[in-house]
Amino acid sequence: MAEPTIQLGGGNWAGKTDNLLGYYKEGERFYKQDFTFSRSTTGTYTDSEGYIQEMPYNLLTYSEDFSQWSLNTSGILSIEANYAASPEGLQNAYKVNFIVQSDSDLSLSQTHTITGGSTYVYSIYIKGEGTNIGKDVVIKSKRQGGGDSAGTTTTQTLTNEWKRINFTTTYAANNINGRLLISSNEATSCLIYGAQAEEGSSAKTYFPTTTRLNIPRVDYLNNSNGSLILEPQRTNLLPYSSDFSNSSYIRNQTTATTGFISPDGNLNAYKLLEDNTNNIHRIYQTSLVTASPNATISVYVKYNGRRFVLLRIADSTVGRWYDVENGVLGSIFQGTPNDSTIESVGDNWYRITISHSVTSQARFELWVSDTESTSAYQGDTTKGVYIWGAQVEVGSYPTTLINTSGSSVTRNADTCTDGGDASRFNDSEGVIFAEISALADENSNRYFSINDGSANNRIRFGYTTPSNSVRLLVVASSIQVDITEQLSNTSVFNKIAIKYKQNDFALWVNGVEIATDTSGNTPSGLSQLDFDNAAGGDIFYGNVKQIQVYNTALTDSELATLTTL
Repeated sequence: MAEPTIQLGGGNWAGKTDNLLGYYKEGERFYKQDFTFSRSTTGTYTDSEGYIQEMPYNLLTYSEDFSQWSLNTSGILSIEANYAASPEGLQNAYKVNFIVQSDSDLSLSQTHTITGGSTYVYSIYIKGEGTNIGKDVVIKSKRQGGGDSAGTTTTQTLTNEWKRINFTTTYAANNINGRLLISSNEATSCLIYGAQAEEGSSAKTYFPTTTRLNIPRVDYLNNSNGSLILEPQRTNLLPYSSDFSNSSYIRNQTTATTGFISPDGNLNAYKLLEDNTNNIHRIYQTSLVTASPNATISVYVKYNGRRFVLLRIADSTVGRWYDVENGVLGSIFQGTPNDSTIESVGDNWYRITISHSVTSQARFELWVSDTESTSAYQGDTTKGVYIWGAQVEVGSYPTTLINTSGSSVTRNADTCTDGGDASRFNDSEGVIFAEISALADENSNRYFSINDGSANNRIRFGYTTPSNSVRLLVVASSIQVDITEQLSNTSVFNKIAIKYKQNDFALWVNGVEIATDTSGNTPSGLSQLDFDNAAGGDIFYGNVKQIQVYNTALTDSELATLTTL
């Protein structure tokens, strides 16, 4: 089989290929190739170890370009870019030259935002050279504008090998900004590379940043190879997604205590326990959504003595029980929700969701019980559930967790455009292959296209209406091919291939040719791959394991092999 001219993922997100689109990982570094990705906000994903993380988790805006950091020349003589080879083997490490000073805080530093009361881990690669071996460099975290008591100081003795230093700092509840500072109390110099600040208590793999936010998310939930996740804009309306002790939550005959391992690997989950009264036992928020076509509530829950929890939406009109001991849906409490799910996320944690149309109001409300009943019962102060990561969003299905701490937060839509160039495509013949799943069977258009930069010449395919349908559209000045076929389930991964050639078009799904068209011209001027309909609309939202583009029309045998699950 011919080699693809464009490949995204390919079942091996951790590997390097010369023409891989997007971000790929090699060793302890992520690299970017040639499509334009935009989100402009953080977003969460499940990493390869099963933890839910923010992307990007490195809170420093310029992790390698130290010319963008604050430089106080009364404390540092100079910095020199691209002075030496860094741990990744490229000539991109900086040299920092210190002068003797009385105040070591007059140094190289960068400020970042924090959540007051949380713990952060700082890390940076440092190396000495020549006569500087054995001298000391001071690495410090501080509250911006605050004293030493607001941070942590560590001293590194320079060696002739790269060392990654890391240390933790817990900021006060009223702190807003933190800083990472690099200084020395003696005349010396050192090489630096790869600074990182992240929430948590242990350093993760170094993630480089420039402007931080426009970085794709590769999600590994139930998928060992990972898949690119693309989601529409959503807002978590809960002001505190994981602080269940906050006064915005009303707790009826329950207590909430933090300090337990959550799905993000930190000690920030809460234990929700009953009191010992004969009563109902629940936690809830006041109304957050008024009249809306759809609203979705979700939360992560783990069994701790109580088998069932109840989620209610639209006040008391709709609700469902969830068996968090066995990880299965329970009975419907009231009404008939449009959708409800329970999904394992590892370590006996489950994400439970409920979606329904809202005509009056909706709020987050979670009950605990050992039976599927809202009747009062005698509580046991040792029993309840662990909870973390609650979300209330407007939409017909849940999206990844949007962390909040004091106000609602919006995650912008993911967009991918302008992949490849004219040299990657063949106007006369070729194949486009994708392994994809929809976020939900939502009866909307979600397309990919190769095109000439407009909708005048394009090959477009993706999910569409009616329910669980795939569509192929070929336009060469006018419509040449238009095929819509039903699939069994678009919410699971399907392997789809489009063959195009003069008077020879075919649609293959999961090893089977499901449609053909033997009349039509091919588009001209194909020059880019977009995750939309080629006109900026009908953006593909879903999961992408891989996309490949071939500049020759593959044989039926090759297409069967390519698309077989």
